[in-house]
Amino acid sequence: MGRDARGFTLFEMVVAMAVMAIAIQAIVAVWTAYSHSYTVESVVADVQQSVRAALGLIEDDIRMAGLDPTGSAAAGIDQASLGATNLQFTSDRNGDGDIDEANYERITYFYNNADKRLDQILFQGTPSETSPQALIDNVSNFAFTYLDEDGAPTFTADEIRTVLITLSVRAPAGRGETVTRTMRSRINCRNLGGL
Repeated sequence: MGRDARGFTLFEMVVAMAVMAIAIQAIVAVWTAYSHSYTVESVVADVQQSVRAALGLIEDDIRMAGLDPTGSAAAGIDQASLGATNLQFTSDRNGDGDIDEANYERITYFYNNADKRLDQILFQGTPSETSPQALIDNVSNFAFTYLDEDGAPTFTADEIRTVLITLSVRAPAGRGETVTRTMRSRINCRNLGGL
């Protein structure tokens, strides 16, 4: 009988199993790295999309601040609520000459530091006031900066012509890692003052 008829030796089997174990370990390592990368990139995309959507909504609302087609609604930014992490403003969106308790004519945005989220309140200070609604969660930093017509910082509501927003969101990305994205926006308030 020749060598082919006897089969494999024990040594050949051990070598074959060792090669297979190394190959399987390499495949698992590549798959694990790919899976982790996919998770992180998915969280990055979700965070960026959430931040862009929140900023887009805030930008649209702030651009409407002070809209007063009849000149009798006294629409604008509310001095009493003016802060680095909160802003309340009004706009006569339906053009009827007064600020209604409906029609999204009184809007407040504020950073809820305890819950790490950016909240929105509609109709604040009226009988129709809504409870705070979370606009975006996992907020690690939020700030409004107010500029006058010369670009100088101000906290006087009648002087505000531009609002700068900084929004940072930090979300878990698996294996104890986090993803942080910060976006900034500059909004020229076209209905306030001379713009």
